[in-house]
Order: sequence, then structure tokens, then C-alpha cells
Amino acid sequence: MGSTKISPKNGLGSSGSCSRFFSLTPKARLVFFTYDPKQDLWTFDPSAAENLEFQKFHLPLALPHAHETFKNWAKKEDFPKIVALLDAIKNGKNGETEIWLDSEKCQQVRCEKVVLELQEDGLAYGFIENITTERRIRERYFHEIAYFNERKRDNLLRKAHYDLTTDTLCSFYCRDPGLMPDKKNATFEEVFESLLSMAYTDEDRKTLLEKANRENLIRRYEEGAMQVVLEYRRRTPDGKLLWVSLEIHTYLNPDNGDLECFSYAYDVSNERLNDTVMRQHDELSMTVAPSFSATGAQILLTSLPAEKRA
Repeated sequence: MGSTKISPKNGLGSSGSCSRFFSLTPKARLVFFTYDPKQDLWTFDPSAAENLEFQKFHLPLALPHAHETFKNWAKKEDFPKIVALLDAIKNGKNGETEIWLDSEKCQQVRCEKVVLELQEDGLAYGFIENITTERRIRERYFHEIAYFNERKRDNLLRKAHYDLTTDTLCSFYCRDPGLMPDKKNATFEEVFESLLSMAYTDEDRKTLLEKANRENLIRRYEEGAMQVVLEYRRRTPDGKLLWVSLEIHTYLNPDNGDLECFSYAYDVSNERLNDTVMRQHDELSMTVAPSFSATGAQILLTSLPAEKRA
């Protein structure tokens, strides 16, 4: 997260009124306050008492020791940011910062944006906005970008990054160059059609169509599901059969608001072959075991060489 932003004083007019500042500021999810730098007094606007976000903190409207209050509430690494902001106000400058709150009083980890503007009456007027959701979206998205760029498992067949909103392919890697898309600006639908054409059976195509199509990924994200995992079988260009595990992670791009997905296809043929062998072994054991227990001595006897039976 960035550091505290400090800017020269540029008041909102000679009146320096709290009401004027509040009237010019969007009120969604905001808690308004004034700060007196001489007394280190933080006073919330009376309207804060009706704000559901503010009510979670069980705070009085007046905080006589602002520095100390934030020292108890802010995460240790973020406390210097709020100190820099309050000190800037004392030095006649405006500023804003973002801090993570993480304490028993907060009941949850959350990120707050704090904006302060100094007015001619010597007080600073500002607001606090809960931006936790936005920051979580940003963290998840860029974590996935790093994961996508670094993913190099031996059984990775292909990985792709798509913009579902614009239906475009952002980047693509395939272990078999012959399976690369024909053009760099291919759409999700075009790449998806190539997957369907390689599916082994109608059942495999149905699995892909039901779970991995573009409309389904968008719908599932809207319902809160950010990941799809499925398995299907497909043919290789030389006719071999592969078991494929397909993982699709869906995230919102915090910079442009587009919905994007990252897909990873892994060759799990060896694992499925081992599973089949073990299952057949278990089935055979279940079939043989009762017979062996009933006539075990006879089976053992007849399996010995003649000279050993005598």
C-alpha cells in the first residue's frame, strides 16, 4: 500500500465550514469528522452515530487523544502513516492515507481511507471510508497475476489468461506449440471451441460446456464462486488419450473493472491410471478373498509342487 499523500493547503472557501466540506463530498460509506491539530482532538460529525460502519466501533463522537487512539487501532506498520497525516495538518498541509485496522475493538481486519483538508478556521475537515473490499480485490488479482507468471509445474499442459468482459485472450502458454491459438487476439470462445474439438467423448464435451463456458464463469462469479475445477479426457494430436485437470480462477481487474479468468490445465493421466489399477486390484481382492477363506488350505495345497504335497 502507498505512503501518506501530502499536498499544499487548498481550502474550500473562506467560510471553512464543516457543512460545506461535507456537502461537496460523496457520502457513500463515509464517516465525517473534524480534527483540531492544536488539541489533537478528533471529533466525529453527529451523523456518524447513524452510520452502520461507525456503530461497529462503539466509539464516542469525541476522541481527545487522536494519536494514541490510532496507535491502539492501526496495524503496527501503518501507524506511522496516520502520524504523518496528522503532523502534516499541524504544518498547514492537506493529506490522505490508507491504513489497515486490526485489533479486538475492530472485530475484523479492514482498510480505511482517511482524507483531511485544513481550513482557514484552523480545523481540518475530513472523512473515513471503508475500502476493504476494493483492497482485497486488488490483492487477490495481483497475487493471481504473479501465480500465473510463475506457474511451471512439469505436468502443466497449458495456461491462459482471458478478459471475460471483452472476450479476449490476454496471454497463453502451451507445452505443445501445435495447440497454440492461430492468432494472438483470439477470443475466449475461439480457444474454448478448440478445447471442445479435442474432447474424447460427448460426456467430456458436456462437462466442459456446463462448467467452463464463458457465461457460466461470469454467472458463478456473480454468485460468489471464484474457482472452477473439473476433469475431462481429450486426445493429443497423435491420438493418445489424456486425463486433464482444469482449474479456472476468476477475478475482477481492479484497474478497469473487467472480469478476468486464469486457467491451468494439468496432465493427470498417470494419477488416473494408478487409480484405475488400484481400484481393479481392490475389486479382484474382494472377489478372491471369500473363496480363499473358505478353501484356503486346498488352494495353498494345489499350488505347491507335487513333491511338496507328499
